[in-house]
Amino acid sequence: MKQFRCGDVVPGCQWVTRSEDAEAAVAAGADAIGINFCPASPRYCEVAAVRGIVDAVAARVVVY
Repeated sequence: MKQFRCGDVVPGCQWVTRSEDAEAAVAAGADAIGINFCPASPRYCEVAAVRGIVDAVAARVVVY
């Protein structure tokens, strides 16, 4: 599996920080949802928000 670095662009993936964003990405046809744990990134996701994001969309898309 390819390792991604902070700031990398991943084709076909929508990086999200809120469950509402994940729902919108899935509705728009996203194949995957990315959760970013790199604090230096503008797409950084707080650990406390991750469960809501995963619960919202994991049955419909790949979450990584």
